[in-house]
Amino acid sequence: MALLPARHLLRMRIASHSFSSIGRNIVRSASSRIGTETTDQTLGTPPPRVCVVGGGPAGFYTAHQLLKVHKTVCVDIIEELPVPYGLVRFGVAPDHPEVKNCTEQFDAVATNARCEYFGNVALGKHVSVAELQERYTAVVLAYGVHKDRKLGIDGEPTGDSVPPSSVSNSLRGVHSAREFVGWYNGHPDFRALAPEISSAKTAVVIGHGNVALDVARVLTSPVDTILAPTDMTSAAVHALRDSAIKNVIVVGRRGPIEAAFTIKEIREQARLPGCVTTIAAEDVAFSDEESAWIASQRRLKRKMELMCKIAAGEEGNTTNATDPVSKYCQIVFRRSPVALLESPTRPGCVGGVRVEINSLESVEGKDLDARRAVGTGVYEDIPCDVVFTSVGYLGVAVDPEVPFDARRGVIPNTHGRVDAAARPGLYCSGWIKTGPTGVIATTMRTAYETAGAIAHDLTEGKLSTPVAPVPPSYEYFKQKNADVVTFADWQHLEAHEVAQGAAVGKVSEKCTSVAEMLAIMARARRQD
Repeated sequence: MALLPARHLLRMRIASHSFSSIGRNIVRSASSRIGTETTDQTLGTPPPRVCVVGGGPAGFYTAHQLLKVHKTVCVDIIEELPVPYGLVRFGVAPDHPEVKNCTEQFDAVATNARCEYFGNVALGKHVSVAELQERYTAVVLAYGVHKDRKLGIDGEPTGDSVPPSSVSNSLRGVHSAREFVGWYNGHPDFRALAPEISSAKTAVVIGHGNVALDVARVLTSPVDTILAPTDMTSAAVHALRDSAIKNVIVVGRRGPIEAAFTIKEIREQARLPGCVTTIAAEDVAFSDEESAWIASQRRLKRKMELMCKIAAGEEGNTTNATDPVSKYCQIVFRRSPVALLESPTRPGCVGGVRVEINSLESVEGKDLDARRAVGTGVYEDIPCDVVFTSVGYLGVAVDPEVPFDARRGVIPNTHGRVDAAARPGLYCSGWIKTGPTGVIATTMRTAYETAGAIAHDLTEGKLSTPVAPVPPSYEYFKQKNADVVTFADWQHLEAHEVAQGAAVGKVSEKCTSVAEMLAIMARARRQD
């Protein structure tokens, strides 16, 4: 059995004690700070106060760096869901628990004497940006991206379509990766999703990023040994255990050189027990120009060497492996979806994907890996029973007074300072700042940049601090009709989830209903 990270071992130890005693012990430091205001004792004036909108990695990393580089600043973090951590909780694959260890750092931020967390407070519903700017020295928008980039092709569900689609014959059995990942990770918005996997034999995943491979790996993993012990929801575990999927085809529009997934992801897929992963030999038959470029890029060289070994059957499982093989995953390149096809036997349901074979053309003045896919006019049909699209995300505008680039789905900014803001002191961080790119470490770096900009502006006297807010933040948000959740409340819920998981041999059993979350927190509050 694989060793669990320290955080998960701690969770299991917590679960061995009574829930009520846990609640009293773990929330003492957090609850003691509710409704307090800090004063800069050196100057005798209120310290600068920053409100970070978004309790995911970007928000916590921004707060962490601000608290580190500025010795008097106080930070409030507000989050629209009752629970913190954003994509770390709802986006990271359950079988990658080591990636979630950053939450230990986030916990330290939330329990810092100069920081408070207020969950279940939604920007645009409970409070506006203008209202926040009246209370805080600076406001940081770090609420992430919440919209799927669409293919814009026939048969695709058209809700919130970007680019806009002129088609209307949406087919059942087509889901975005964001929905699917949110479903198996317990996001309340997707708890009712019912992916058509109980009778589906073949799934097509469209996209060549890490999330696409996460979807492929979850669909082809041994459930009982890999997925069931994790914090994946029990509903998802049961559904995947009953899944009939045997073949997964991962389709991308460009070549192996341009594929965005990391070497770790493709290696993990190739070595997945009970699954054979294949790449066509012709897809890794590189030209002299390509070979020279690959040789000059160390990370790319290692990834291409691995993919060549997979294509040759020298890496990962093969059909001759000792372990029984029950599933297959095929990585397909230079194919652009042009239509989703209706099943001939299941009216209204997807039955295939029509793709156009592409050639790759260099872009003048750019590196070889920036080549664009150009259709050749030759098409193929890939039969399937369910489709998952993973072609990117977009941010959304949440306040009409905040500048927004609708095409890119980001807030226009310079080093985190919002461009053309109506008043100074407005910043952004994370994917709403940069677009959905990179990994958690990338988000950390960009969050630190935003924190640095705020610290610089404070030092230069470019920001003014309002008088001490009355009432304090907790009461203020309560007056805005928010059922406010504190970090102490979250710690109660986390302890409950850990206890529920331990009872069935899991790391944790996530609560997927906001109403249930609030009820559990309220009960724990009364027990205190």
